[in-house]
Amino acid sequence: MALAADLIEGIIKPRRPRSSREDRFEIAKWVAQFEKSKPTWQRKKVISVVADFLGRDQPISERHVYNALAEFDRETITQINHMPKDDNERLIYAEPDQQLRDMLKDAPRKILLKMIEDFFARE
Repeated sequence: MALAADLIEGIIKPRRPRSSREDRFEIAKWVAQFEKSKPTWQRKKVISVVADFLGRDQPISERHVYNALAEFDRETITQINHMPKDDNERLIYAEPDQQLRDMLKDAPRKILLKMIEDFFARE
């Protein structure tokens, strides 16, 4: 109750909601993409362009972009982008076990081609 009374009287100011981690990550990805596509641009210019570009619907300050970059450096963005998104994608990148490798080495070429064709035909 004391907090509500202090807010009404103006003794303390309401806190602004902080952007989500996903929003800050998205901002950092845009900066990384712009820096990759325009390597001759200074970082200050890239940040102002990203702030203008992403601030079309709701204004984003350059300070907000700098804060997002402080949280996500280039290596972190690269690691997150290479992480599998779900269990299916994780299984695609998993190493096959040794028994399966041995079976595939001994399999005739026609059978392997048929397996690959069937796999792509399902999608």
